[in-house]
Parts: sequence; structure tokens; C-alpha cells
Amino acid sequence: MRQKTSLVTPDSIARQSATIASSILSSDRYKDASAISVYLSMPKGEVVTKAIASDALAKGKTVYVPFLRAGTKSGLTSKHMDMVSLHSQDDLERCEGNRDKWGIPSIDNSSSIGRKSLLASPETLLDIVLMPGLAFDLNCKRLGHGKGFYDGFLAEYAAARRDKSSKAMPYLSNPDHPQPALGALSDCDIVGMALVEQVLPQGENIPVDDNDWLLDALAVGDGSFVVREKQ
Repeated sequence: MRQKTSLVTPDSIARQSATIASSILSSDRYKDASAISVYLSMPKGEVVTKAIASDALAKGKTVYVPFLRAGTKSGLTSKHMDMVSLHSQDDLERCEGNRDKWGIPSIDNSSSIGRKSLLASPETLLDIVLMPGLAFDLNCKRLGHGKGFYDGFLAEYAAARRDKSSKAMPYLSNPDHPQPALGALSDCDIVGMALVEQVLPQGENIPVDDNDWLLDALAVGDGSFVVREKQ
């Protein structure tokens, strides 16, 4: 799949990204959203999200983007993903000029202090999470890039919200919205963003385990929008 996506031309990625942005921005779910999280795109091989992030900022929505924090796991130094807020259009442009080793626009470490953090303030409810991936299937399963950053973040965020939940806040456990395979962010839609080339043919499935979060929907570069059937 990496080789396949590496062959997608910049013009094709731009066209497909514009198609997906139009689908997202015209949806009632997006229009009604107060807070969204959106990944910032790699230089090639995935849907470009800058237009969505820019539109959300312009409309006064709170926009969160990935930020990797240092930590430890099993006694070893590791990183885990948080989501932190963008301040403005200028802030988004600064991220474009500060790219990590994968070429992904990123929040500068020195500017991370003072930003809203979803893991530090889990009472903030996301309405939409826009997720990248290496591959997707038509059952709304997702194959990531192997680091587990998004699945780990969603698990931490959901657990933190459960700890903070009260009668004044929506509960995260929802039998109609099992996650990973299977707790939930019941009022949050998790939407995958896929180039046509990243979607497996009908009948082919991505294997998942209990650590993998299912998507609620998949936006595809040909304009199609796949919604997962809730069990």
C-alpha cells in the first residue's frame, strides 16, 4: 500500500482532497460542530486537510491538531499523542513551516505551553475526529502507520472522559457505538480520510483487534461517504 500511495500524483491528491473537503464542509455534522480534531498532512500519499482546518478556524470552531509528547512505557522512553489547540490561521501557517522528520506540519515544542490539551482537559468534547491512515476497508476499519498514536490517543481520551463524566456531561459508553471493538466517544464522530487508492476492494477486510478503533464513517476521494452500520 505504501508503494501504491507513493505513486498517486500531486494533482490527483489535490483533486481528491478538494472533493473530500467539500463533502466534510457541507455536512450538517461539521456545520454544527464546535470542536474538531484534524491531522496535518504528510507531503504525499494522503488526503490534504489544510482547507478543512483553515475553514474551521475561520468559522470560530476550536481546532485541535496532533502533538507528540515524550513519556515512558514499560520503562522505555516513548512518545504518545495528545491533541492541542490551534490559535489562528497564522498559527496554522507556522505549523506548515515547522515540519517533523516525516515532513508533517507540527506544533513547535516551545509553543505547546498554554495551548488547550484534550488529555489535560478531557471535559472538552470533540464533535469530529478526522483521521488519516495507510489503508481502509468498506466496513470502516483502518490500518494506521504502525505507531498506534491515534488508537492510543482515543483510548486515553475516552478513559479520561469517563473519569471526568458526571450527570452534566454525556457518558462515553454507548451500546450502539462500541469502541475499540469496543468503549466509546458516543457524541463524537470518527471519520477516516481516504484517497481512492487507499480503500480496499469490496469483500477485502483489514484485520483489527481490541486496541483498534473503528471509524464511524469514511470520506473517500471519489466523493463517496461510507457510514458504518452500528450493531
